[in-house]
Amino acid sequence: MSHLVETAYAKLNLALHVRERMSDGYHRVETLFVFCEDGDEVRAESANDLSLEISGPFAAELGSGSNLALDATAALREASGTTSGARLELIKNLPVSSGIGGGSADAAAALRLLNRLWGLNWPNERLEPIARELGADVAPCLYSQPMRGEGRGDQLVEADLGLGRHPVLLINPRTTLSTADVFARWDGADRGPLVNWRDGRNDLEQPAAELAP
Repeated sequence: MSHLVETAYAKLNLALHVRERMSDGYHRVETLFVFCEDGDEVRAESANDLSLEISGPFAAELGSGSNLALDATAALREASGTTSGARLELIKNLPVSSGIGGGSADAAAALRLLNRLWGLNWPNERLEPIARELGADVAPCLYSQPMRGEGRGDQLVEADLGLGRHPVLLINPRTTLSTADVFARWDGADRGPLVNWRDGRNDLEQPAAELAP
């Protein structure tokens, strides 16, 4: 069959309130996710084994390590019990380590894509536990619609923000930031809950600026 395609939509956090560091090492957050209409592109076609090719303007920045899109494919294959394979191609249009969900969005797109390719036809609610195991941002990226996130950011509730469609300008200085390093520099101060997104704040802006002035 011909290949199938999914967009890995770029993620934006309209607010990010860090409330505490939990015993498991993760931070309890309150955030609002929205998604752009552009992003990476994931393609897949049937194959005997699992494989991944990476191309696109930011492909070289990914390196040769583990890739979440391939991890997602393997996880879905195991969970579903399918013996089918897939040849995936990831077209990397989004800069890496830029806080817009690139790897998580790729993994979520792979789950949606292989769900179709393998004829599983699972609803997103059935894919969500797999997404959660892959990373805190993979579950919201699976839905790619406005969501409020709590807990690790993966306790999700649909959010009607009344935004409609708006143009978005993202400026990236080509400086990568490690999520773990940014969280590690959080000062530990709980500045209060997220009540109204228009009054929201980003508690990680200062530590991010310290790492990449």
